[in-house]
Amino acid sequence: RFAQMMWRLNFFVFFVCVTMNNEYMLYYICPMHTFFTWLVYLTLWLRNHLNGSSVFLLLKMVMVTALTLALYHLPGAFRATFAPAAPLLAFHDPLHPEFTDALHEWYFRSKLDHLVWIFGMLCAFCFPWYDGCLEYLESFGRPTRIAMRATLLAAVFAIGACWYVTTFTLPKREYNAVHPYSSWIPILCYIVLRNLTPVMRRCSMHLFSWCGKVTLETYILQFHIWMKTTGLNGSPKHLMVWIPDWYWLNLALTSAVFLAVSYRVFQITVVLRDACIPKDAAALGTRTAA
Repeated sequence: RFAQMMWRLNFFVFFVCVTMNNEYMLYYICPMHTFFTWLVYLTLWLRNHLNGSSVFLLLKMVMVTALTLALYHLPGAFRATFAPAAPLLAFHDPLHPEFTDALHEWYFRSKLDHLVWIFGMLCAFCFPWYDGCLEYLESFGRPTRIAMRATLLAAVFAIGACWYVTTFTLPKREYNAVHPYSSWIPILCYIVLRNLTPVMRRCSMHLFSWCGKVTLETYILQFHIWMKTTGLNGSPKHLMVWIPDWYWLNLALTSAVFLAVSYRVFQITVVLRDACIPKDAAALGTRTAA
């Protein structure tokens, strides 16, 4: 499964970089997700025979949090660690030639989310406990359940409003400085609200599920189908224009083609992934040897 995930994250972007002559970091979501997925994998792989112990898992998460903070905050640690990967992670932004450090973009982008992957691990760790809390809440009578949900709802809105007023409304640079340490707050609020009642837990929107499948492809293809870039290694700055002077018709056409191509690329990536990297470990070993 891990090998399939690596294929999923990097197969399409590899060919886009080769054909468009762009650097890997232009599509920074791919290296970021690859790096953080590796960190999750390595954290759980380390002495995995002890993962049945909640104390041991928590200890590993504490240790990896400390190592991550050291990586991004100890002077010189980040660049010394990633110097060997500089040819892959370097980015030369044509819009910002003042950035002479080739790893500047990788540092900036990965630092923004350098702790949220640990929050994701913590959410997975706490899921059985949270599920038990929801079942416990349902064991009360209707008036008590309503009062408890109302209290929880008020607390979530109070926390969310406080985050919005004190953090989200900050100017861009000030917000970027606190984002790594506060981005988990709206995520937690959403998780609590999304699971507040049994009806909400049972219902889902197929549109969101479908969009989630092709998020990676839509992110990459927005540079080349939905919008126009500023050239080599250029960011998308303008809407692609196929029908001049007809904004809404042009938007509808480019969006339809954009989504259709994204879904088709997703299908191709998955089919080739399953053909090259089967889920069965024995078959994977046989094909690798062959």
